[in-house]
Amino acid sequence: ILSDVSLWLLMIMGFIIGLIGAYRVKMIEMPQAVALLNGFGGASSALVGVITLTYFSGLSFFSILTSGLAIGVGMITLTGSLIAAAKLHKIISQKPIILKGHAVYTGTNLLLITLSIIGMPAASEKRGVLLVLSIVCLIVSGLFGIIFAIRVGGADMPITISLLNSLSGVAGSIAGMAIYDPLLVAIGGIVGASGLILTQIMCRAMNRNLSNILLGKTSV
Repeated sequence: ILSDVSLWLLMIMGFIIGLIGAYRVKMIEMPQAVALLNGFGGASSALVGVITLTYFSGLSFFSILTSGLAIGVGMITLTGSLIAAAKLHKIISQKPIILKGHAVYTGTNLLLITLSIIGMPAASEKRGVLLVLSIVCLIVSGLFGIIFAIRVGGADMPITISLLNSLSGVAGSIAGMAIYDPLLVAIGGIVGASGLILTQIMCRAMNRNLSNILLGKTSV
């Protein structure tokens, strides 16, 4: 899609922006910064999935399915991380926010995400339908990430960020599978596994139960 020169220029731009951003962030704001970086990682994976589905033709069943998974997991990571950063930065309330019918919204979104991803390989020959399913997966996964993160209290948000860090690695690894890039698969797997281990360590250190945190049973 891009020339080698364009890729190098964009990588240099991203490198410079990252350095400036990291230098300007105060140490006390580092959890928010990490959350944002997790979100950017998820967004990148979702973007890879979208481009793979919409730009290329004649994709295999495996590529289509993994592209859909990259979109789903990537968007959950993006929106969940944005909510986490906003809570830590006190842009929104740090208290757990439980919507009326929260469990129904969660279940419905999960069902729609699953159906949209499963439907992608079946619609591989119909570009319009595939595009619609990709958009549906993007929107619904993004909503799920929001619903997932707002029910966690601010005190437990660092654990959630660690879990989202793991999801960003998983999304990257899945995106690597979609485009048959073994290096991306390996690096994403390392991030995913280490993030999950860190999440478990943090839960034990804080004497918290991960399922209780994700269900909003937490202090402010």
